Amino acid sequence: MTRYDPATRARLRAEILDLARAGWSLARIARRPDMASLPTLTRWRKADPGFGAELIDALRRARWRAFGQFDPALAEALLARYRAGELINAIYADPAMPSRSRVRYWCATQAPFCAELGRLKAMHATERGRQRREANRWTYSEDLADRIAARVYRGESLIALTTGNPDLPSVTLVTRWRREHRDFDAKLRWAGRGGAFNQLKAKRRALYLEVIVDRIREGHSLWSLSRMADMPSRSTLVRWLKDDPVLDDAVARACDDREEILRDELVEVGVRAYPPTQRGRTRATAEISRQITRLRNRPGRAWREERWRKREGG
Repeated sequence: MTRYDPATRARLRAEILDLARAGWSLARIARRPDMASLPTLTRWRKADPGFGAELIDALRRARWRAFGQFDPALAEALLARYRAGELINAIYADPAMPSRSRVRYWCATQAPFCAELGRLKAMHATERGRQRREANRWTYSEDLADRIAARVYRGESLIALTTGNPDLPSVTLVTRWRREHRDFDAKLRWAGRGGAFNQLKAKRRALYLEVIVDRIREGHSLWSLSRMADMPSRSTLVRWLKDDPVLDDAVARACDDREEILRDELVEVGVRAYPPTQRGRTRATAEISRQITRLRNRPGRAWREERWRKREGG
């Protein structure tokens, strides 16, 4: 672990705040070759509440600027995909595109963008109406009812699911079917409760995601996380990773960062070992080597292989 003199520490803290205000994440700042490691940054933030508050404020302000700042190239890419006929919900679902809330903010602050988006929405609505009039009338079937209920159970909104989707009937027709078929109405009510519960679980996982990833980068494992008072149990963490590919991928990347940080510390400790012999280096780096070995068996290998086989169709 590198120890910095007060002058160097003050200079690095000023650079960290400048980079955070410019939109850099802590992990990206720590990867700079002339910068302190992520565990050191975390220790400084906890040891100095003033510096920690300034850093959190800088990160929040950078996130807000990234959210609210209008990006003409990104806005034009969204409009181009919308002009090509792609559904707006599918565009919002793409991580490379701005979110629905960010587009709403742009519409409130960028009049030309808002006018073009409104024109395209009206054009799409007219085209959808024409297609629905030309299509054959939908007839109720148990298979179609099960498909709708299954997607609602996964957390999709019934209105968003049936609006502009040529593969499903309109929400007006679904509402009529609910009145005519009591079993379908009961099935949708049950699916809606399950979907709301699944959304709550997903939001809870999202709240924990940054904390889990940061602590894993600091050197923790799922087992050590589960023993903390503010964290869920190990079985809950494992279930989250198994059910949520986004969280699972983020944890896998954090494990890579953790191993890289530990290996950097291993090299640094080995260089400063005394006596400067092979035996001295082995003795000095033994604890870090054992920690790398303990953390090598990462969670999720079984379901990650299964998920990969499903993607490959095997």
